[in-house]
Parts: sequence; structure tokens; C-alpha cells
Amino acid sequence: MKADARPRPKANKQPGQRWPRWTLPLLCLLIAGTATWAFCELVIWNVLPPELIGKWVVIEPGDQDGATFDFYRNGSLEARLNNQGNEFILNARVALDGKVLLTTTQNPSTGRDETRKSIIRELTENSLIVEFAFARDKAIWKMVRAR
Repeated sequence: MKADARPRPKANKQPGQRWPRWTLPLLCLLIAGTATWAFCELVIWNVLPPELIGKWVVIEPGDQDGATFDFYRNGSLEARLNNQGNEFILNARVALDGKVLLTTTQNPSTGRDETRKSIIRELTENSLIVEFAFARDKAIWKMVRAR
């Protein structure tokens, strides 16, 4: 057998080095990315309190029995309401200021945003009671969390 005269390539690691050089920058990027995601998840993307988020089903008043309100953590709302036997879908943006629920919808006639105030009378894990202030009337709707 002949001895190989070609020089052997050097190993990428230095003596005593356990990890490749790119490991530390990758680990730093991973930690920074995770911290950024956690901040956005817990602070920026959560506009509504966790108690309100989810699907609620109206049990009172009787004419709206079975209507649903879907609150999303980004502050959007999709309500499926009963309109004289027909389903009406209302998409809105919502915000909470203490016990005041601010609902912003777009007027289909004018195209302008309109914000209405409602009062949350009760908010528990399974119960939501809201007082809606319509044109002249005040309506109190009782809802339970959908299963």
C-alpha cells in the first residue's frame, strides 16, 4: 500500500470545542424570536380579556333565543342574530373600557364607522349579561357560553 501524499482536510472544530460555531448565533436568534412571539401573543394580540373570548349563545330575550356572539382575541366580533326568522350576520370590532363594551360597525348606507356603547352587567366563566342601548330602547340580553 502506498501512503497518500495528499494533505488531509482539517477538522472544522478546534481542539476542546464541542459545538460548531453557528450554534451560538442560532440559539440567540431562537431566544429572541421566542421572546418576541411571547410578547406579541400576551400583550399586542390580546385586545379582549380571556373571559370574554369565545362563543356565547343568547338565552334571553326570546326573539333572539339561539343567536350567537363569537368574540375573538384580536377584538373582532361575529354575531349571528335572528331578524324576523332570518339569520343576520353582524361583523364588528369591539373594545372593552372597564364594563363598557364598544362595538364598531360600518354603516352600509354611508360607509362610515359607527360605534355603540353597551354595558356588561355580568361576566363570569359561563354567563354574560349585556345591556344594549339601541335607538330608544334598552335591551338586556342573557347569554351562556357555548359548549
